[in-house]
Amino acid sequence: MNQLPDNELLILLKSDDNRAYEELFHRYWKETFTLAHRKCGNEQEALDIVQNIFFQLWENRKHLSITGSFAAWLYTVVKYKVIDWYRSTQTREVQKKALYQQLVAQSAAVVKENTIIHYRELSSDWETAVNNLPERMREVYLMRYQVHLSIGDIAQQLSLTPQSVKNHLQKAKVRLRKMLSHHLPIF
Repeated sequence: MNQLPDNELLILLKSDDNRAYEELFHRYWKETFTLAHRKCGNEQEALDIVQNIFFQLWENRKHLSITGSFAAWLYTVVKYKVIDWYRSTQTREVQKKALYQQLVAQSAAVVKENTIIHYRELSSDWETAVNNLPERMREVYLMRYQVHLSIGDIAQQLSLTPQSVKNHLQKAKVRLRKMLSHHLPIF
């Protein structure tokens, strides 16, 4: 078999001669692999391309129509298989990027939703904690942090000394910090 020219091996291949197929494979697999590897730069992908080419050669042996040299035909097939490989690789990269962007967007939406939920819980707990402050302390606290009055204005409106207002504010902060301690990473 190893003395036969390619065109005679192809004739035998069309008549299902397995030995002709093996001879063509042994004669050209290394050059085919080298060419595929040089074009795609990936050893495993080059092996897959060559394996696929020889598999299709066997599968389509009855319908082969090679008019010139088998080697030239084989190198042309390698070229087109490598082009197909690049196209499929680019498609996979585009799909990976789209999937990554989708995952990032979903993660951002989940973080935003979690932040909103946590903010609502904190707001509700803060409101409950403020309502549990002693009446005068709550009044001073709300005038300072909701109405944004100065310590002097609060003292004047409530007939307290500025130091008394400061003491109420200090105690209110301590109590609120203690009541909201479970929110400490944020609060």
